[in-house]
Amino acid sequence: MASCRMAMLSSLVGLVLLAQASSGLYFHILETSHPKCFIEEIPDETLVVGKYKTQAWDDGSNSFLPSSPGIGMHVVVTDPSQKTLMSKFYSSEGKFSFTSHTPGEHTICL
Repeated sequence: MASCRMAMLSSLVGLVLLAQASSGLYFHILETSHPKCFIEEIPDETLVVGKYKTQAWDDGSNSFLPSSPGIGMHVVVTDPSQKTLMSKFYSSEGKFSFTSHTPGEHTICL
């Protein structure tokens, strides 16, 4: 693998807000030493579920390699008062969830 440049790809397949309405988004994040964050206006007592998959990019084959153990994603969620609701390292593929307890702008960092 020394011959290929590895880039971690975190795909947040969907962010689903389960309340009066639901919405979703999809994006790619290349590996970096700094987390990538987004801010979402979330009502109180709302269950938020994110589905993700992390993969390494192989320049030699110009494709993604299968997910493997040891590659994962750290998720940190803070509420509008900057209180950490969740901070957890997840495996290479799966789901994360949290419930908002106050309405307002929540920050989700991957």
